[in-house]
Amino acid sequence: HITLHSQLSAGPFTDYSFISSLIFNTGAALVGGVLGGGFLVFFVNEKLRGKPYWITVLFVAISFILIISFIAILVSLIIAPLSTGKPLADPETRKAFNNSLFNSVHLKNIIVWSIVVALTQLTLQVNDKFGQGILWNLIRGRYSIPREETRIFMFVDLISSTNIAEKLGN
Repeated sequence: HITLHSQLSAGPFTDYSFISSLIFNTGAALVGGVLGGGFLVFFVNEKLRGKPYWITVLFVAISFILIISFIAILVSLIIAPLSTGKPLADPETRKAFNNSLFNSVHLKNIIVWSIVVALTQLTLQVNDKFGQGILWNLIRGRYSIPREETRIFMFVDLISSTNIAEKLGN
């Protein structure tokens, strides 16, 4: 809202309203968080844990495109009849639906949130595959220069550990 009223912008478009923008973005974020976040965290991260990294990233990207498309259509289906006051079958409402669905402001929001979710998923996937903090250490360049580290190993002998290992197998 502040950016639209700054010198960096040509100003808001004629139909812009802070309240409607707030409601739209809050509703889309809520639906996206519940559907997208729940699906990605509880399904993708659990089911694809043992798969190669590229499969997980590809599946997340495709899932995200489908979720964003669903949210955009759902929000446009709600906004179009409210803006015209007519049923969805009316040609004027269908035109409002198309305008809402392909509005440049909404497309910009989709691109921005795509980047946010992509970076979040990249971080979650790297943390899950390689351990927490590895991505940050990689970005900082900690692994660029080899260095000697002091490590402690602990060996524990369990009662009947051979029997347990034989039962577990390879």
